[in-house]
Amino acid sequence: MKAPIPTLLLFILTQWAFSQSGSITGTVTDNTKSPLFGVNVILKSTQMGTQTNEEGTFQISNVPNGTYTASIS
Repeated sequence: MKAPIPTLLLFILTQWAFSQSGSITGTVTDNTKSPLFGVNVILKSTQMGTQTNEEGTFQISNVPNGTYTASIS
């Protein structure tokens, strides 16, 4: 039996607009608002990414200014 795929309820991206580079931070939760640990967060078309911690939060640092799409798996 396959495990159900968690539903992404909350995913917040924040980028500092007035710097050459900044950080993208966020939280990944399931449909019960429980944090998801160990979720891969990758910025598409870059080599930048990380995994969520025990609280479901993540941070990707030294991100050049711009617009990004994240892949969550």
